[in-house]
Amino acid sequence: MQPRQKNILKAVIREYSRRGEPVSSLMLAKKYGLDFSTATIRGEMMRLERKGYLSQPHTSAGRVPTDKGLRFFVDELMDKVILIERERRIFQEYVNRFISEQHQLLRGAAKALARVSRNLGFGLLPEDQSFYGAGYADLLKSWGEENYEEATQMFDALEHSPEKKLIRVFKEMNTGIQVFVGGENPIVEFKNCGLIVASSPVSEDERVFIGIMGPRKMDYAKNYSLVSELAEWFEKRIKT
Repeated sequence: MQPRQKNILKAVIREYSRRGEPVSSLMLAKKYGLDFSTATIRGEMMRLERKGYLSQPHTSAGRVPTDKGLRFFVDELMDKVILIERERRIFQEYVNRFISEQHQLLRGAAKALARVSRNLGFGLLPEDQSFYGAGYADLLKSWGEENYEEATQMFDALEHSPEKKLIRVFKEMNTGIQVFVGGENPIVEFKNCGLIVASSPVSEDERVFIGIMGPRKMDYAKNYSLVSELAEWFEKRIKT
């Protein structure tokens, strides 16, 4: 992909994450200070659409990123987000409060991820299939009324033994972080979601899963950094 197209795709995804609506060439030209004319931006967006990175939901609307576009962003364009001091304090507050007991620790991790991301934070202990989720109200709000059916489908899945569905997905993961975008999710009920999960060791022979689930338009860069930061904390904890 040409550098100009990368810049435009990145700007489309940033704006789409903020608003959840189709993004126009005029909006990009005004808001992102791109050194291209509106006509040039429009032409490049059409090329990105033909290549499958963007789609046009309505004839007169702007474009939205496809799963292919979001995957390219996650793999090639995503910048690391540095957590601000307030966010680090939230992590310390929730996680250190429950440091002595594993189930409580996962509950604190879920709350910390949810509080900062404004999506669903979760912790999962495969050994006894314990699932801890937090941030359901924020997750529903981030979906928006226009996507009520998508949100309902996902909440139904979370209500009925989510730990069994998630363990099936995560059990083959090595230690590290994995990102699922939209239709890549192997759980059909989560096909309109973004999912970021880390597999973290808590002892020499045991690991837990922590992560964030949100609408497909969620802020992947910010949420990836949140999960990564907490996973690193877990790794440091086991080494001390």
